[in-house]
Amino acid sequence: MTFDEYLDYFVESSSKNNRLTCDVRKCLYLKNWHFVQQFPGYEAYKVPIYFESDYLNEYWHQKDDDYKFVYLGPKGSWFVSPHFYNRLTPLHTDVYSSYSWSANIAGRKKWLFIKPEDAVKVKKRYKQVPNDVRSLSSELDIEIIEVIQNSGEIIFVPSNWMHQVFNLEDTLSINHNWFNACNLYLIWNELRVAFRDTQLELRDICDLCDTFTYNQECEKLLKANYGMDYSQFIDILNVVVKRIVNNSTDDYNCEFRLHHEVQVITSLLQDNEFLKELQLIPELESKVNDLKCALALVKKEEMSNC
Repeated sequence: MTFDEYLDYFVESSSKNNRLTCDVRKCLYLKNWHFVQQFPGYEAYKVPIYFESDYLNEYWHQKDDDYKFVYLGPKGSWFVSPHFYNRLTPLHTDVYSSYSWSANIAGRKKWLFIKPEDAVKVKKRYKQVPNDVRSLSSELDIEIIEVIQNSGEIIFVPSNWMHQVFNLEDTLSINHNWFNACNLYLIWNELRVAFRDTQLELRDICDLCDTFTYNQECEKLLKANYGMDYSQFIDILNVVVKRIVNNSTDDYNCEFRLHHEVQVITSLLQDNEFLKELQLIPELESKVNDLKCALALVKKEEMSNC
């Protein structure tokens, strides 16, 4: 379906008097539209200052891609069945355990949230997380937090908060996934867990090849299933560190943020568990050493300016 065809459908759908009783299987939802990427010369909006520090999109912009999306859905659209996954929004946590923010340009949404400690209960109970939060067993004893988002309001979703979204009206929204120094350790830890899961999936071939080849295959499967591998994580840090090295500013808030970034990334690169884990992929050693040297120069310059 082209965008023009979707608009025709949307206008026709909007003209109906009562869609609360519509067949949601036929309720089409325009999701994950890379609007900014598709129209780079048109500045439709500015990222709110609270979400400007964004390592994920800082990295992907250099590859002509992003995690910035526009969503457009008619009243009554929500998730109902795995067969219609691409049309609607099921119960989920965000990619890579990232943060996300969602701004309603028009319309109203109902959000159902499950906090991380309760989300752990859900994942332990179900091998496959149910699509609809309302189908969760009452035996789990979890809290479902309901939030109504009106037009002109922004929702911030912290890392690892499960959520499901319903469009209460015809709704147009902007959505970004992102992470930065504030949740960098969490992003890394979740990536490490995903790598361990991948190793378990490939344990049958462990004895058929050497350790180096085995871990290389794990990296490939990790990238395919999770969307990110250890090498890409280091590449993201490299992009951020290059920006820090080349940045000079008299703005106190920006300077404070840069200092915080240096502290967090330096701490991670000095973490023994982090370094031990990266030894599984030998070619990353030189990249990590380059990052350490670059950050050492930044810290030296900070000291000379004191």
